[in-house]
Amino acid sequence: PRIILEIADCSQRINLEFEVDSELDVENSLNKIDVLAAALAEFRDGLVEEARLYRAREPEVGTLNRSELKRKRSPRRLRGTRRSRVVKRPAERASSRDSGAGFEPATSGL
Repeated sequence: PRIILEIADCSQRINLEFEVDSELDVENSLNKIDVLAAALAEFRDGLVEEARLYRAREPEVGTLNRSELKRKRSPRRLRGTRRSRVVKRPAERASSRDSGAGFEPATSGL
């Protein structure tokens, strides 16, 4: 015979099979469940520690999130001197590109 352990949450499910046909199968099944129980206990300990760290850091994260939200909502102002930007009109861009302005012809080293 085979025993199936189903572990499920809201959207996912796993099935673990445990054989009990022979002494060897029983020994393997007991080993499987012992390893699973140890892994779950270790996971639980890690989850408790992670929750503790999160709670300890939660006020700092909240402050940082509120600061970031305020920064995004406030208008941006330039500090110091303003830099002007020269924008070429389409006709000027084409003529400077066609003339090769600022570029020297390539020479072959052959």
